[in-house]
Amino acid sequence: QTRPGLMMNEDNYSAQIDVGKCQDTGSDAPSYETWYVNSSRASGEPMYIKAWVPNDQDDDGSYDGYINAKMTVKQPPSADYPVGFFNMNFKMVGNDGTESMKGFMKTKKTSGGNQLQFYMPMNMGGTVYDYAVKANFNSDGSGTGATSMPNWIAQNQASGAKTFQVAFNDDYFYKQKSLNGVEQTAVCLDRNKYLTSAWRYAMYDSNGARVPINSGFPITATASGTTYHGYIGYHGLWMPSAANIDNGSTVTKMDYSNPDAAGDNYTVRSWGGKLIKYTRKTITLESIKNIPLSFMDRSDGKEKRVYWDSDNDVLKVDAVRNTQTWTWEDQTATTLTLDNVSARHNFGFYSEALGGNGQIVLAYPYGFGTNPIAPADNSSVIFNTREPVFPGDSVPTTLACYNNCLNPATIASGSDRWGATTSIFHGKKSTWLGVNPDNN
Repeated sequence: QTRPGLMMNEDNYSAQIDVGKCQDTGSDAPSYETWYVNSSRASGEPMYIKAWVPNDQDDDGSYDGYINAKMTVKQPPSADYPVGFFNMNFKMVGNDGTESMKGFMKTKKTSGGNQLQFYMPMNMGGTVYDYAVKANFNSDGSGTGATSMPNWIAQNQASGAKTFQVAFNDDYFYKQKSLNGVEQTAVCLDRNKYLTSAWRYAMYDSNGARVPINSGFPITATASGTTYHGYIGYHGLWMPSAANIDNGSTVTKMDYSNPDAAGDNYTVRSWGGKLIKYTRKTITLESIKNIPLSFMDRSDGKEKRVYWDSDNDVLKVDAVRNTQTWTWEDQTATTLTLDNVSARHNFGFYSEALGGNGQIVLAYPYGFGTNPIAPADNSSVIFNTREPVFPGDSVPTTLACYNNCLNPATIASGSDRWGATTSIFHGKKSTWLGVNPDNN
């Protein structure tokens, strides 16, 4: 992510690093750090990369120290060097000069391809703990490896070492764990038999190729003579707090493919909320055949995944929600018969494909609470599509609020807790069947 090839011989520069791409941050949202980098190379010589990585930012924007690293790159990744040919040394140094961590990562040529070596001793409370990795990457895609680390048994306490021996190819992955020299049960996984799940969606063209989407861009801002680097995009604005970015602040859009460009200035418009437009849609049940619908069956208290089988004019259940793991458990499709318990007043559902909540309009010839007439292809389906409203979009000049209406006078200091003395919401103004809720 530091893009040293692009910034080669451009003197020192700042690079935004999304640490979520390197480690689990518990969120899909980007989590950026600013690294300081220098990349240089003379003709016929290796590339030299220096990096200064801030460590543990404090509330005032200062850092407890830096990780200093220097890498010498002699070969890029290739068939002969699957992970390249390089050597990197690094160490962590506090503001007081105390060294707490150091190590190296390097590669060497093997008969089958590349070997990657990593070693890092860490000083914690006066005790040194060793971390080491050695991995072989062969040109045919297979490989072997070994790792060693402390066997942690409590906070900052370790007993002996924990090691792993691994081997892999296109078809299998093997892992052998050992604790203090005692081998544990080995695991061999078939890489052609696996479970799949989707956590994010993407856009693809008619040929199946993924379409790149520009979901944001890097920005800079200057405060008290210091330039700060940030990002604005799908997940909102990210910028160090010391930059003091607020509504009305000026930021500069950067184009790092053209390092000499000054960038374009933008004014930040930020409010505590967003406006969503809901549009009512009415279609037929036949038009959403086979689309998954999430339905709470009150006859047994289970959430079920249901779809309309247009060929047989019936609703089918093909999965039930596991309340412990919150995942769908597939089952053989069975017919769902609606009665005065499972669909006492309506058939409400949630559908990711349709954009939110909706309902199948049922007919109750003997009134609500009795058995409904079974739905058919021409039964009406009502749902609301949701669209965020962006600056510049056409919106009504006035809006009416009927529930949880925000009060501009208290939104900055009020509470969203139900029954709070000072609330961010207006008091209830509507009536229901002639009864004022405030006096009820």
